[in-house]
Amino acid sequence: MNAPQDDESDVKPRAFSTLKRDFGALYTLLGHAAERQVIPTNPLEGINLQKPALTEEQLAEQGTERRYLEPEEVRALFAGLEAYQDEKRQQRRSSRAHGKAYLTDLDRVPYVDHVVPWILTMYYTGFRPGDLFGLRWEHVNLPFATIRKTIV
Repeated sequence: MNAPQDDESDVKPRAFSTLKRDFGALYTLLGHAAERQVIPTNPLEGINLQKPALTEEQLAEQGTERRYLEPEEVRALFAGLEAYQDEKRQQRRSSRAHGKAYLTDLDRVPYVDHVVPWILTMYYTGFRPGDLFGLRWEHVNLPFATIRKTIV
């Protein structure tokens, strides 16, 4: 009697968390063996596991899952926007100090370019970049501070 052979198509791939846990255990084991001079060195020293790229299916699923930003993500977003503006202002100060005095001083303007207003508009309205690209003045009501646009 022959034992049943494992068909490769029936083998379920291991989760990355499982591989990472097993790699950590093996790394520790080899580290102890090297420490006790059972082996000359840990052959896994300096080797790190890389998380595998997402499959097409996983990418498609990931794109459909929406969620709200966590409070720390919101704080990081706003801190990043402020850091971006500070860096642009510093670059402009440096340019003005090194012979380009004709450039506008950015220290007195609320936004150094279009990036921050663009991101803030997306954050506060829920618009995607394509929605903003298609935005027209007839969608904006400045006296009532509203944007009315049908998104299809």
